[in-house]
Amino acid sequence: ELTLALPLGLLFSGAIERDKRFIYLFAAGMMGVALIMTNSRGGILSFIAEIVFLVAMTGFRRKSRAGNEGTDRRMGIRGAVVRAGLGLALILSIFAGVVLLGGEPVLNRLMGTVSSADPTTGRAHFWRVTLDVIRDHPLLGTGLGSFGLAYTRYDTRGGALRVEQVHNDYLQVLSDAGIVGALFGLFFIVTLFRRGLTRSASQDTFRRGIAVGALAGCFAALVHSFFDFTLHTTSNALLFLTLAALATINGRVERAPESGRRRRRRRAMKQPKVIPAPVTKSAELPSAQNQQ
Repeated sequence: ELTLALPLGLLFSGAIERDKRFIYLFAAGMMGVALIMTNSRGGILSFIAEIVFLVAMTGFRRKSRAGNEGTDRRMGIRGAVVRAGLGLALILSIFAGVVLLGGEPVLNRLMGTVSSADPTTGRAHFWRVTLDVIRDHPLLGTGLGSFGLAYTRYDTRGGALRVEQVHNDYLQVLSDAGIVGALFGLFFIVTLFRRGLTRSASQDTFRRGIAVGALAGCFAALVHSFFDFTLHTTSNALLFLTLAALATINGRVERAPESGRRRRRRRAMKQPKVIPAPVTKSAELPSAQNQQ
């Protein structure tokens, strides 16, 4: 869901030219098929949340701009409906692509019920144990990276499973860093979306598409973190920070320093050319005969 965010953000914001949209749709479709083939329920749920976020962001922005300019607000509502239809069509086409690639077992697992033998059912037990850890260490937690050791002291199954992650980033932050660490994390998330929403109001369509897409990717990762340890994986964390930087970076483009030769050439091009006026007969010097 992280890599899908940028092309979808550019598409939903209207920043892509008409003749290039198919390329972006094809790339997003391939990444969506790969996402479903990972057999991750959390990934599918976060992808759907990403689509909803994009529709809400682009529809709201279009509607607000239309109201400011005094144009018909129905155009904004119509645009939101079109984007919602585009998102639904994209989701359905991705699932159809999975079926064509022979991914029926994947869809059966995603749509079917969870059996007791499914390893994901152990997450409820992990969460209950983590709540016990948080209850005993509410303020500062047990220390960053110490969940694997703390879990063994509270596990009621006698250490049958070796657990290093809670499969819930928010519970793990509370367990490792306590309320203090959770407040720092909350401050980061609020600052990220506050600045990102400001950048997404840019008049430049490409800049707006990048900001909206990056925010959508961060939102999807935060949704996925309820069911997995997404941000405790180094590659995911680095990509999340990259999207956060793209969403909040200043929109100004600084001019690169020029060399002396290029500066002189630019100044010479700006200086107007002086064209000498033609000499007429009346302006000619008097001849020697007239002087006599």
